[in-house]
Amino acid sequence: MKILVISEYIVPYQSVASIRWTKIIKYLKMKNQIEQIDVVTLKKEWENPRKNTYWVREDALLKKDAEWIDRYYAVPSSFGSTASSISGWIKAEAKKNITNERLRKYCSRVIDLYRQKRIEKIVFQFIQKKIQVELYDFVITSYGPDWTVYVGSKLKQVYPDIYWIADFRDQWYREWDIRNYNRLKKKAQKTIMLADCLFRVNPYLELFENPKQPVFTITNGFDPQEAVQPESCDLFRILYTGTIYSTDDFDALFRCIRELLQNKEIDRNNVVIEYAGANLPLFYSYVQRYQMEDRFVNYGFISRQQSLQLQSRASILVMAGWNSKKEEIVWSGKTYEYMMARKPIVYLMAGDKQQCEAADQIHKLGGVCYQSIRSEMSYIPLKQYILEKYKEWNQNGKVMISREEEYVNEFSYPNIAEKVYEILNTFK
Repeated sequence: MKILVISEYIVPYQSVASIRWTKIIKYLKMKNQIEQIDVVTLKKEWENPRKNTYWVREDALLKKDAEWIDRYYAVPSSFGSTASSISGWIKAEAKKNITNERLRKYCSRVIDLYRQKRIEKIVFQFIQKKIQVELYDFVITSYGPDWTVYVGSKLKQVYPDIYWIADFRDQWYREWDIRNYNRLKKKAQKTIMLADCLFRVNPYLELFENPKQPVFTITNGFDPQEAVQPESCDLFRILYTGTIYSTDDFDALFRCIRELLQNKEIDRNNVVIEYAGANLPLFYSYVQRYQMEDRFVNYGFISRQQSLQLQSRASILVMAGWNSKKEEIVWSGKTYEYMMARKPIVYLMAGDKQQCEAADQIHKLGGVCYQSIRSEMSYIPLKQYILEKYKEWNQNGKVMISREEEYVNEFSYPNIAEKVYEILNTFK
């Protein structure tokens, strides 16, 4: 069996998105008799974070897994990391200086579309020139961004005997602008119709497939070989690591902490709120609003290995997500790291949809989920959970969780890769 994986996010790029296929490849090769797995990605220009806000870093921990890839094709692109940084800066400036929201979104779409079309053309030409595609049994493309899907569709047209699997770790097109969405939906349906099979990260993604196309849910997960032994906590550490989005809502968490402090159920000197990531202004706005500046520590954008170390000594790990009628998520990529840390998890779920799988399943992780749409019902359990964990820490110097290990193990990459291998064999 020979497999060609096409993905922008792959080892050694430091991103939660890079973990997915790096780890699936690792365990496909480690556990099964697979002759060859090759990777096509964009060549990265590793940036110095002091020089560039939109930096790109290597993941030293993930880099070890490159040994499982047989051939690694890094496609040189005139629209690579530097140009991506420039486009990111342009979009950021547009967001600050263009007051008309519709015009701002239009400018952002034009920049993204230009980048995607350029990259699509460059990568497709590179593959045709440098790689004998007909020798592979499978071509697997991993979205996002868009160019991966369109390259896969073009390759399927040129090499119809190749099995093309289109993998989606995120929602493709979202219904933000109904006029633009309808046009993009038709384009997506035409593009994806050539795929022999589709993977999706959760069962709620809209992929625009036709009824005859097989669709399998392949979740993200964690690599048990990266687990760090949980440590005792010198302080009651409430930690958030990773990306924050404008849709995330931390108000309930900070309100709980403030009320517990005011009622003297928690000693202010024992509590510290920690953040590690590249979105400090969003998180710090809550710190200021609830006057917690003296109990706040910012670690900035750190390596994933450092992040895992921070998680190992935390008392509570915080995750934020959204659950709406237009887009639904279950576990975010960071949540799988939290599973591996074996620490209490507070999941803050924004959105306008009452039914929420994460809220229904969080007890299996030993955590608690707060839903903003069900604030009256879920606020008290959130507050009680935080107080309970504080009391545990105060008495024992550590916190405990009780979780369903069988459920958690479903998300280990050895098990996920085995599921992928079984699917590939059905087509082979």
